[in-house]
Amino acid sequence: MTRLSSVGSDISAIVNVLPWSAEHPNLYEARIIVRNNKGVLYVAEEKIGFRTIEVKERDGIYVNGKRIMFKGVNRHCFWPTTGRTVPRQVNLDDALKIKDMNMNAVRMSHYPPDKYFLEICDSLGLYVIDELCAWQQPPYDTQVGTILAREMVKRDVNHPSIIFWSNGNEGGFNYDLDPIFPALDLQKRPLLHPWGLYGGINTVHYIHYNSGIKNMFNGRDIFMPTELLHGLYDGGHGAGLDDYWNAMLLNPLSAGLFLWDFADQGIVRTDLDGILDTDKDHAADGIVGPYREKEGSYYTIKEIWSPIQLEKKYITSTWDGTLNVENRYDFTNANQCRFCYKMIRVNSMFPFQVDSISGIISAPDVAPGAKGQLKLDLPREWQEYDILYLSVEDFQSHELFTWSFELHSPEIVADRILTDCKQSVGQIELLPSDTHYLIKTVRGTIWIDNKNGLLDGVEISGKKCPLTKGPLLITNHEFVCKDVRLEMKGKEVKIYVEYAYSNGKRAYEFVWTVFQSGLLQLDYTYRPGNEVEMAGITFDFPENGIAGAELLAKGPYRVYNNRMKGGRLGLWSKTYNNTLTGESWDYPEFKGYYALLYGVKLNCETPFEVYSSTEDITLHLFTPGIQQKYPASKNYTNPRYPKGNISFMDAIPSVGTKFSKAENYGPQSQKHSFKGYSGLNDLKGQLFFRF
Repeated sequence: MTRLSSVGSDISAIVNVLPWSAEHPNLYEARIIVRNNKGVLYVAEEKIGFRTIEVKERDGIYVNGKRIMFKGVNRHCFWPTTGRTVPRQVNLDDALKIKDMNMNAVRMSHYPPDKYFLEICDSLGLYVIDELCAWQQPPYDTQVGTILAREMVKRDVNHPSIIFWSNGNEGGFNYDLDPIFPALDLQKRPLLHPWGLYGGINTVHYIHYNSGIKNMFNGRDIFMPTELLHGLYDGGHGAGLDDYWNAMLLNPLSAGLFLWDFADQGIVRTDLDGILDTDKDHAADGIVGPYREKEGSYYTIKEIWSPIQLEKKYITSTWDGTLNVENRYDFTNANQCRFCYKMIRVNSMFPFQVDSISGIISAPDVAPGAKGQLKLDLPREWQEYDILYLSVEDFQSHELFTWSFELHSPEIVADRILTDCKQSVGQIELLPSDTHYLIKTVRGTIWIDNKNGLLDGVEISGKKCPLTKGPLLITNHEFVCKDVRLEMKGKEVKIYVEYAYSNGKRAYEFVWTVFQSGLLQLDYTYRPGNEVEMAGITFDFPENGIAGAELLAKGPYRVYNNRMKGGRLGLWSKTYNNTLTGESWDYPEFKGYYALLYGVKLNCETPFEVYSSTEDITLHLFTPGIQQKYPASKNYTNPRYPKGNISFMDAIPSVGTKFSKAENYGPQSQKHSFKGYSGLNDLKGQLFFRF
């Protein structure tokens, strides 16, 4: 840090001053000394930065001559045990988490923050909207508002992080106060009226994707919502953000957005045995919990807003190690970042045993705002591995994100792991029963209903694993079993099952194959409807007695169709919990949807494993409870789940927000269309059950 002094130097003549920005928060120390002929009367020191801020009408918002996209969040000063009086460490931790999500901006909602928080924003690099404390109607009267506005500007004027002043929030504007801000600010920073159009910047709140964001771009004003994608419970924030952000990147009038909001504001109620109270749906709307517990959207935001972006690529055996890369930094070349990789080969899933190799990748020379290529120097044996992890760190060794790429399909991995189970081992025997096919193997006895072909449990050492009533098709239509037949093929038992809709049209069909080892194979085929929320097959399994699960899938957080980003393909050990996001905070949640399933082991009294041999299968692992703190008419954050408890799905629903249904939030939030899929509209899947 350079020190600027008023003594013995001409500040206007200082050369090579490094500009301040969120990416490079260069600070200087200014010292002002007042003295007379008797000596020093007064000394003042303050950290300052040098940067420009300019609003170019019908163009954009520029910092240091560069048009900026703000990746921001609203942040209240709040802590469960101290309320609005926030400990110093919390200020620092909050700023670090905001930076960790690859955000570059924060809005002070809805009052000036602790001075220490602004000092942190100066030091770490966060663009700040500093806001006068007023919300909706009525605003402050001119006498009181003048005092508050003057005190805010005088206290905060020297912070380089502050690039906007805000005259209240959502209609809480006293227009008589507007002249105060430029009068006291030599920099003449832009002034905002959040949710309104002022100074050429439209800060409208909570617009829909189809009827809102596209219409904003039909105008000529700069577009910067200061509240968007309300994050009540598990809705909003990461859900839909990818579509909104992609639309904004394509329009030069966009200046970014600010999510609502950073943390659930739960207060410890000493009068109610210490419970955390979020006042129903009024304060359970954070990306993190009251004690800063991270929700799934935390990592979705981190991936979407990473300043280094890697292409989504399906890697085949002919891959040459090249990936397209985009540099979304404003001032930083990609060659200032660190790139590294790791590859793993899965030798056993449960327990998880892998071989791995890792290495450093030469950072590509890609200028800010440009695209280029990242070239991996692949080891000769790279095709023997199953998953590639690629990590990027900034010049301060902070992880921007770690992406995972599938090198081998679930079919190849499952075939490798289960090879021995498919070999002829021991005896297989049909036991007499009027109601079931009882198939005895060296492992136990498999029960399949001979009237409908559904699994009815597996008995092992006198205990019956209660995986039952499946596979049932996930559909709203009624269907009936048309045919069930059993065949002995060599040393295997096969059971063929056909189902039809009530109108006689084919619904789905499946085949059970029982191996001597006790391995149970399920092959199924179905034709999903068009414009559906869910598609797949489901089973029943009682929730009581579940200790947890191990997943080789995308995790560790659950997904929705409009919140697929943020996870990583790997082995995740998850302990059972019954968390209701925003009402309790044991994260990551256990129940929900998990993408890219390779395998799952359910830990219970009769544990069992399921291996997928099909790409892009999403696991439904039990159904989360429904939030009970406010009327259902206001709740759009509870997506649908299948009737069964364990499902294997080709399509899952999206999640909405506090204010609107999911379908209002962009292309990824729409229902699924399978019309014309694979020519015949048929979907096929293959699963292996090991008890």
